[in-house]
Amino acid sequence: MAAKDLTVLIIDENAGVGAALAQRLRTSRGVRVVGHTENPVLGAELAHELRPQVIVADFRPTGPPRTETYRWLARVAPRSRLVVLSSFYAEGEERACIEAGAKKCLLKGMSTRELVGELRDLVA
Repeated sequence: MAAKDLTVLIIDENAGVGAALAQRLRTSRGVRVVGHTENPVLGAELAHELRPQVIVADFRPTGPPRTETYRWLARVAPRSRLVVLSSFYAEGEERACIEAGAKKCLLKGMSTRELVGELRDLVA
């Protein structure tokens, strides 16, 4: 890993989407995906152990409230920048995610180049 490589952990409850995102990011120069999982508990363990610069996460609105899961993840990995990457946001949800500890809320439809640029901006 070069010193400038951006380290990223992906936690997406849709395993196929998370794997596709990991593949997209792996094709980007200077980005190293240190892990990906669909399990939020395992994701928190990986975040604590691997200490990525950025955590890209998306949790389904079923189960515990999404914002509480983001709040918990931000507490477990306080040095990592948490980014919520979702297909859509309900009214007020972006603000709630930011208040819960996310640094950015982005949409999954953005290009890989745009996404990497947004992630790099967080650690600059």
